[in-house]
Amino acid sequence: MKIVCVNCGTALPEAARFCWNCGHPQAPGLANPVCTLIDWDKDLLPQLSKHLRERLAGRVRAEQDASRLTNYQERL
Repeated sequence: MKIVCVNCGTALPEAARFCWNCGHPQAPGLANPVCTLIDWDKDLLPQLSKHLRERLAGRVRAEQDASRLTNYQERL
């Protein structure tokens, strides 16, 4: 699946972090937006906290090199 640069419209590979035409950074996660369902009849704080943690963890995993992280954890 390809994405399109939000600045100039150039077709890019899905994993592109920058546009090779204009150099504009491509935000990770914008290509595949996630719809989070919230139950408005229940307490919102636990639901929002859970979804925030999940989204942040996903972004960290996407940006970090897992092999380097594993090597670092083994040293500790």
